[in-house]
Amino acid sequence: MSSKETTYYGVSKPLSLATSTPNDERLRDELEKTLRRHSMYESNEKTLLRQKVLEELENLTQQMVAKICKEQGLSEAKIAQAGGIIRTFGSYRLGVHAADADIDAVCIVPKYVTREHFFEEWYTMLRNQQAVKDITTVEDSFVPVIKFKVYDISVDLVCAQLQVQSVPKGIDVNNSSLLQSLNTRCLRSINGTRVADEILSLVPNVSAFRVALRCIKLWATRRAIYSNTLGFFGGVAWALLVARVCQLYPKACASTIVSKFFMIVAQWAWPSPVILKPIEEGPGVSSLKPWNPKTNHRDRTHMMPVITPAYPSMCATHNVSKSTKAIILGELRRAAWIVDRIMIGSLSWDQLFTEHTFFTTYNHYLRIVASSDTYENNLKWGGLVESRLRHLLVRLDTTDGVALAHPFVHGFDDTYSYKTHEDMTDILTGNGRTENLIHRDSSQQWQSESGVIYTKTFYVGLYFKVNPALHTSYPLMDITASMNIFKAKVESWSDYQQGRMCIYLGYVKSDMLPDTLTKKASPEQSSQPTSFSASGTSMKSKAGGERERGGGVGRKRGHPEEITHIAIPPSHGVMRYGPSVADTSVGTTAAFI
Repeated sequence: MSSKETTYYGVSKPLSLATSTPNDERLRDELEKTLRRHSMYESNEKTLLRQKVLEELENLTQQMVAKICKEQGLSEAKIAQAGGIIRTFGSYRLGVHAADADIDAVCIVPKYVTREHFFEEWYTMLRNQQAVKDITTVEDSFVPVIKFKVYDISVDLVCAQLQVQSVPKGIDVNNSSLLQSLNTRCLRSINGTRVADEILSLVPNVSAFRVALRCIKLWATRRAIYSNTLGFFGGVAWALLVARVCQLYPKACASTIVSKFFMIVAQWAWPSPVILKPIEEGPGVSSLKPWNPKTNHRDRTHMMPVITPAYPSMCATHNVSKSTKAIILGELRRAAWIVDRIMIGSLSWDQLFTEHTFFTTYNHYLRIVASSDTYENNLKWGGLVESRLRHLLVRLDTTDGVALAHPFVHGFDDTYSYKTHEDMTDILTGNGRTENLIHRDSSQQWQSESGVIYTKTFYVGLYFKVNPALHTSYPLMDITASMNIFKAKVESWSDYQQGRMCIYLGYVKSDMLPDTLTKKASPEQSSQPTSFSASGTSMKSKAGGERERGGGVGRKRGHPEEITHIAIPPSHGVMRYGPSVADTSVGTTAAFI
């Protein structure tokens, strides 16, 4: 904030200092009621349960620290002072978590406790807790994490080792001097809570910010564009964008913030960065430098940079690809169209939150199936495959002939029994029969069944560019190179177990998708656009029979050059499109033992 004469939040003056009108406040009240109907607020009982979970996790942290300090021969006095704390970040720390939201937390420990201790000791301690289940570790990700559930509340726990002898409860993690000598992973881990604190301090009206952010989170979730891992915006990015709009309209209520949000973000001059305050230069800490496209080539490649305010400032949207950028912009324009009509009373807030139509939008899909022989193995294996999917998406984006590679933001977990080799092959390739499905009930007995395969399936919607000059021949396109490279990448994982884990990539036509997916897609009302292209052109889903469009490329369905089949010749890496070729796949067949 600057002097009294020019006091404002952010890096520029507000666009408007207008206060809310009675109509704005009425729309805000309606928005809050709608958000409550959609479970964007939790009960007092659930809030108390979350607090209990955090207290128990902090107790376990202190037990772990004390145990490791004792093993290293420290004195009783130093052991008593070593401490160890749990701090939250993400939606919980910002105060915008929904009823079913997970808890993002960081375990902050003194210098005696290493990351190896965290993944060994913490993992063992969690396994011994009766209320804890579904534990899995992802040690080689951008930010290593332990994922688990406590009392059915999902927790993502990361670790930050400070180079200090004691981590008391009252330690100020926003003190930048604590960052000295931290390695990159610890720095990223602790910065989550620092970023959340900075965001709350940089918005003029925290209450309006929280209501508006709950709205944006619900919208992004329903439209399936809420995933940092797969190249969309994650929770931090959406929060930063809402915070910036709050700075530009400091006296507006939540309904106005939402209406301005879609207009501003859709029209933003990307790749100009979104920042909440000037980026601090400061002394370099570890190998991680503040975001600076002038000196860092990688920073210059970011397509939609949204920059965190805590030192060292980082890009929260570094995973955005050419395809996901087009999808995000299209959804923002669609939402702006709807909210304009909400503000004048011709539509209700519920229209903003209609479900995505991912599984009825495309003719062509890529199916990725991660499978293994035990439930615990597939928690790790499926998580690993999901964390690496963005590498496949980047390669698809650069493949000649691919106009758009649209990942669905969730994987689908299934458990199948099998008796024959044919059953096994069907399951491994994503074609398991309904009668072989095992219901995952609360008894958890299904987790230890024999003759069972556990799968996690991901989908990528594909649009292809077709040369309209081609009337009799079919194009030749090589995407198997991307598929094979991805397969090799995930199979190079240090914990990969050949014969017990399997990865399969295969093409599937829209009419061959499981009914459970296509039946969930509810058609939009005819008065609304299904989505918008990056250029703002309306896109109807294929069910509407109108022009398909992705990334600015489109064709009418039924065109003579319609791509209908894909095949990979057994000894070649070329995908050929034509009217009489067979199905395509890249995979391994595992004999589960």
